[in-house]
Amino acid sequence: MPWPGHGDVIAIEDGEHKHNQDPECMHQHVLFVVSDVKCTMINSEWQCSGGVRRFLPNWQIASSDLAEQPGWLYGVLQTKLVEIAGAP
Repeated sequence: MPWPGHGDVIAIEDGEHKHNQDPECMHQHVLFVVSDVKCTMINSEWQCSGGVRRFLPNWQIASSDLAEQPGWLYGVLQTKLVEIAGAP
């Protein structure tokens, strides 16, 4: 699994991992990833813009999509670009 960079692989917490895979949980899980955000230091203040937004409804983690590091790395597979009203 490649190291995170463009939202293809993300770090998730152990609690997120356990909650998503809990067979008794009746919630609909959604993954929303924003990657490739441009951050620039302007007058000693960080300014961020842009980014690629991806949305994965009905998100279910498959064990094959995970790599355990100190935490978990999740390989983001089936995503689609989304447009957000008012976003640049």
